[in-house]
Amino acid sequence: MSKDNKKQKSNLISSDTQEDTKQYSSEAQFEYRCRRCGKIYRNPCCSPELANWILIEITMNGSGGRTTKGGKVYLHTTHQCKDGGMGIADLQGYRIVN
Repeated sequence: MSKDNKKQKSNLISSDTQEDTKQYSSEAQFEYRCRRCGKIYRNPCCSPELANWILIEITMNGSGGRTTKGGKVYLHTTHQCKDGGMGIADLQGYRIVN
């Protein structure tokens, strides 16, 4: 990542984390799908701009930065299936909701 891209990303993340109470006209939600049971679930995240940076970081490093909701986004996570079993869920991407 170039020096300018890192600075732009840093500015975007810091402005988003400083404005936790800011209401966005749209919000990004990261989607995961369980390999075992197939369930798709979503985690509310942040602005679409920050979600884009997080997704790029995950692609390059395997884990992303913190969201304005306080969570961290991972490429893989665990999922408690309805039948009591445990599965591995993969990040599918994010969707935009209004």
